[in-house]
Amino acid sequence: MNQYDLSDLKEATSDIALDSLYAAKKAIAVDCREYIIWTGIMSPKVEEIACPSDQKKLAKAITLTMLGHLPTKPITCPFCIQYSGDQACRGCGYALTHGGRCDEDTSAFRRFIEAFHELGKAILQDQDDCKLTLDIEQGKAMLHEFVDSSAAKARRLLDELPETSVDRLMEIKALYLDQMVCLIPIFFFSNEVEIERQRVRKELQHYW
Repeated sequence: MNQYDLSDLKEATSDIALDSLYAAKKAIAVDCREYIIWTGIMSPKVEEIACPSDQKKLAKAITLTMLGHLPTKPITCPFCIQYSGDQACRGCGYALTHGGRCDEDTSAFRRFIEAFHELGKAILQDQDDCKLTLDIEQGKAMLHEFVDSSAAKARRLLDELPETSVDRLMEIKALYLDQMVCLIPIFFFSNEVEIERQRVRKELQHYW
């Protein structure tokens, strides 16, 4: 996923303080743990599914919960933690190497986060039931797989965080985001959701 010169990325992270790195890791860990708790709550609800519309509602709920716990917020970014506030992004290595400040049209992060928000919007507003021809038990199996696989990836990220450097953190964040978006049970959603998902994945290629 890395399209940038490795020496430039290394230079971009060189001024990040350990406090900024630890704060970002802590916020990411909180989101991971909260999501794992939510998967434990939602997993039993899969067995309560009685009709196709229940499948759709639960698929939406789990997917939106997952998206809401991904590391996309400023508190999960060591650059934002260090260079926000009074610094107003001055000296931010991410901005210097990824198209400018995150509020600029040229920013790699802005393009990603706009696509990410559009994906969430598409899922929230999706009313297309045309795909709900799946056997109830098959639908349950797909949702269980989504819950279990996404929780497993959150646990894996938690395991990797403690010893992670700044550049490695940004790398595994991009990978984690892509992996989790790929797990979305697209069968339950309209083609518009798939289009937005692919847009997110495309923009993630420029994330780090």
